[in-house]
Amino acid sequence: MKESYVLNSPAKINLFLNVDAKLNTGYHAISTYFKILPQIADYLIVTWEQVADPQDMPSDPLEAGRIFLNNLEIHGFEGIVAKEGNLIYKSLAHLAMSTELLSTASAEQIKNFASYKLVVKVDKRVPVQGGLGGGSSNGAVILQTVAKKFFPLLTPSNLIAIAQRVGADCAVFVHGKSSLAYRIGDLFFTPQAEEFYQVFSTLYHYLEGIKEIDLTDPLSFYDYGSRELKVYPNIAYLQELVLVLVDLAQQLIDAVNKNPNIIPNQALDFISLARHIEHKYHAWLNGYFLVFTSDYKVDTGNAFKSLGNLPQLQMEENPRKFKQTFLQSWKNTLKQLELDPEAPQHSLNSFANNFFANSPLLDDLKHKFNGNLQLTGTGATCFVYVPRLETILNWHLRKFKEFCKENPLAAQFNLQMHKIDLVNSNLEIWSA
Repeated sequence: MKESYVLNSPAKINLFLNVDAKLNTGYHAISTYFKILPQIADYLIVTWEQVADPQDMPSDPLEAGRIFLNNLEIHGFEGIVAKEGNLIYKSLAHLAMSTELLSTASAEQIKNFASYKLVVKVDKRVPVQGGLGGGSSNGAVILQTVAKKFFPLLTPSNLIAIAQRVGADCAVFVHGKSSLAYRIGDLFFTPQAEEFYQVFSTLYHYLEGIKEIDLTDPLSFYDYGSRELKVYPNIAYLQELVLVLVDLAQQLIDAVNKNPNIIPNQALDFISLARHIEHKYHAWLNGYFLVFTSDYKVDTGNAFKSLGNLPQLQMEENPRKFKQTFLQSWKNTLKQLELDPEAPQHSLNSFANNFFANSPLLDDLKHKFNGNLQLTGTGATCFVYVPRLETILNWHLRKFKEFCKENPLAAQFNLQMHKIDLVNSNLEIWSA
């Protein structure tokens, strides 16, 4: 007998990303804020069928994993990636060979695992090659689903450890919440952590100190006479920081509403501050992310090389070292902002300059948008956040249409703008 159901596999976006150090594993230590976007998700249609008697199956995890992976079917990526290169496949391969599985699973559970066939049909809704983590999310969701069905003793920490071996973005989807992240993006500062409040407090006081512009009113940047946005240098940078602050405030409010006992006593004073922030910056809530994609491929290898000499860290070092690295990186990020009109444009992403240099179409688009486009993610995401104000949204739509009309490369390289609605879960796409 077959059993089928549908799973949501959400996207993510990085609201800032610093690359802080090289690791002995080949990864890089990062500081970032992952924002999970459940409003845009792939649909995974999962079908289970028991195709053998568990008693006839091996109890060795590697052999059981080989049988399970041979039976595994993945549909929706034909002509894009081979089965063995798909992150769904890789996540289950890492599960089967993990020490976490070996130390928690019984022989009966492993045999039962090998007796099943899994078919996954992926209905892609997350833009491909947009840096939104669609493939990583698919892998993480299936990893959790298989673990829940066969290996209930695997903890969330176990699954995060397995996921980070699959790919740097997989861990946050197992974590399942928007979060400040450090090390390789597999460790998180939740409202239970002291560092959460250090970042929260520092960011709040930093933004309160900005007197040159009114960050509470997005329309203060719009000139009705010229029908143009008045873009200060680094304004999009500041807007991203506002998004992070509001998100942190909402995280704290949600955590308190669910279980007030989980936050440290010294953090109680932050609850009223979080509600104040949510009210003060309410105009920035529930807007749109406009994500731009094209067929230009980004050379992330050169992006890493462009970062210069980075300090060396060992993956096995005490997590406290990575926490300290994150906090220092965060302070450095805030120090770099200048509102002087002559100041160079800053980005919250270490890869920004290299990204646009490698993607001339998006580089032209950035200039057309008067610098209001910001890059985030791993060098593959180009986006701008738009508050829920039709005047500002229409400005971006108009600029995009004008650009596509004037630039013949836009159609040739399949330039698209994806509007992600944070309220209605709608995805609209404009193509050149």
